[in-house]
Amino acid sequence: MGKRANQSAAKPTKKVKVDPALAAIADVVKKAGHLPEQCSTMLAGMLPFSLAIASNERAESQQRVVDMVEETLNTMKSEMGTAASAEDGKLDTLKGTMAELLDTVKGAEAALEVSKEALQVANASLADATVAANASGETLTDRQAEHTTCSANLASVQEDKTALEKAFQDHFQTPMEAGEGPHFKALETFLQTMEIEKSLHSTLPGTCAKSKECRGSFDDVILQQLAKAITDKISALAETVTVETSAVAERAGAVQNVETEHNSKKETQDRSTAEFDTAQTEQSNAETALTKANEAVNEFRTQLEGATELCELTAAKLVGFESGPLTSFATFKTRTNLTTPVESAPGGA
Repeated sequence: MGKRANQSAAKPTKKVKVDPALAAIADVVKKAGHLPEQCSTMLAGMLPFSLAIASNERAESQQRVVDMVEETLNTMKSEMGTAASAEDGKLDTLKGTMAELLDTVKGAEAALEVSKEALQVANASLADATVAANASGETLTDRQAEHTTCSANLASVQEDKTALEKAFQDHFQTPMEAGEGPHFKALETFLQTMEIEKSLHSTLPGTCAKSKECRGSFDDVILQQLAKAITDKISALAETVTVETSAVAERAGAVQNVETEHNSKKETQDRSTAEFDTAQTEQSNAETALTKANEAVNEFRTQLEGATELCELTAAKLVGFESGPLTSFATFKTRTNLTTPVESAPGGA
């Protein structure tokens, strides 16, 4: 008998087979974060001996366990709902931020287009101003050259007139007043620029060599003609000086007018250059702003995608909880046993 008892004690205990749905509910209860671990473990351990019992067959203590499990599951559902709502709120905030960032990109794109158009306008204006300034500069150079040439001509005529007047005084009038003859050699260079008949020119050396006492009437006529030729030349040079002086003044006025116009066009060119430089800077700044705006969107997109994934995961977790453990619990909670026990007949064996 003792041996048989020992054999009976050594026989392994048979495992109670637990419904997988109940096991799933128990696993969820064990993870209830709002309960102490010892309580959640104990509550999960009592599930097979309470929730597995049909609702119409449960004892009061078993029903209390079912109620506690229901409260635990509802609390977990509420926590999951709160977490899902919180993630939805975070996601909405992030979507708002992304919308603002995208608006910034659109604004930066629009600003860049405006700056590009402004740069094109500035570039065209600068090109026109440069052409105008260069043209007026060439005109100014031409007018200055004309003025320089005219001034040189005036100076040359004035020099010729002064030299001829001095030569007439020193080499004709002064010797004649002294009873001498004109200094032909000194006057010969000037005579070459005058219109004198060849016959007169050929007689001049001999006539000029005679003193007053040695000259005849023919010699006097020759000298009178020479004096007249010289004074006529001086008068002609004086007229030329007058004409050239007027021409120089006219050229000076033309230079001043063109110079004023050129300065105005240069100022316009300088303004256009400054506007072009500003437009270039603004376009560069607009390009930088657009690049930064796109970078901000790209950097934020990773954060938004992560938040979207977390939001979907949290929502899916709640849906899975409701359609899984919570639905299974509701089924077990309300399940009844329809089999009615058969009563023994009075006096039956």
